[in-house]
Amino acid sequence: LETVREFSASESVSAGEEDEAIARLLAWACDFGLEHYQGLFGADPYPTVDAIRDEQENLGHALRLAVARNDGRTVAATSAVLGCLSIAESNFVRLSSLVSEASWLLSHYRPESADIEITRTALALNALYTFVIEGPRAVRSLVALRRLPQPPATFAGAVQTIISAMQEDSSAIFKLADSEYPYVAVGASTMASYYWESENDIDRAVAAAQRSLEGTENQELPLLEAQSHARIGELCFQLERGADAVHHLGAALPVFERLGARTDAIGIRWWLVLANLQRGDVDEAQRWAGSLSDVHAEPKIGTMGYDVGARAELSLAGGDIDGGLRQWRQVIKLLKNARGETSAGVPLLFDPWQVEARVVAGGSVLACV
Repeated sequence: LETVREFSASESVSAGEEDEAIARLLAWACDFGLEHYQGLFGADPYPTVDAIRDEQENLGHALRLAVARNDGRTVAATSAVLGCLSIAESNFVRLSSLVSEASWLLSHYRPESADIEITRTALALNALYTFVIEGPRAVRSLVALRRLPQPPATFAGAVQTIISAMQEDSSAIFKLADSEYPYVAVGASTMASYYWESENDIDRAVAAAQRSLEGTENQELPLLEAQSHARIGELCFQLERGADAVHHLGAALPVFERLGARTDAIGIRWWLVLANLQRGDVDEAQRWAGSLSDVHAEPKIGTMGYDVGARAELSLAGGDIDGGLRQWRQVIKLLKNARGETSAGVPLLFDPWQVEARVVAGGSVLACV
């Protein structure tokens, strides 16, 4: 508890033992990081995520102390495990803060041989966040990764391999999808699926995502397998393959729920509502919606009102046209009242979710007429 930490810190200062207390805390944080930094991407990620989540406040406190003292080893250890938790929970706000706090010191840290891999993990997560959120560009973390020895066949090594290759040639992901290393093959295939989706070639995007899923077979990689299932399910919506979407989303959901990835789990449950509507099973869609009766989507610009839109589709499917249109207008109102830009700086006028809400509301009105 923060109050306990504050009291203990005050007592250690009064006793002249502050430096010793901080040294013990930082030593504990390093040991904790070295024990847990690889577990998330292995065969049994759940104990790792539970342990990191239990200690995240203490680890965050240790990180801030380490940054203030230019302690690169502890910064690497704490940011590696906290970054893993952020990835597991898809908490990109927290990951952004972590990158901001740790990136400069990490990029200047020269680890001893025993700490190379935990440092690689911290740097790889920093580079991955920047690459996915801000697009391919040269960043400190990638430069620092290139100073490390040849990347091994680990998740962090795969991130380093893929991002470094794409810096040189964006088409490298298609070659890397054939890699003999599972992490590289899965990661490159996933990147390829997003590339083909951006090119509006959804069939190829699904094929790439399917290849990613095949790369996890017999590898005991629950998180990556669940992410591949969710990706395929997401793409199946665009091809109106509701039954396939239900299958893949149903396979992904238990993993995200066990990991405590609340945002992902809620999103998948709403997808299952829509997927069942798409395949014509209104009763099953209602059942999934009922499981979300006391749950609200996170108020983010890109998905604001998503739950209301799904309920609107349920109303329309049940013949309540007026109710469905009223809910779609509520979605538009929510988006209108939001700030003027998305998190990516895109004016809301051109935000795809707002455009979709307006088109669906307008199309429903025309259908009624």
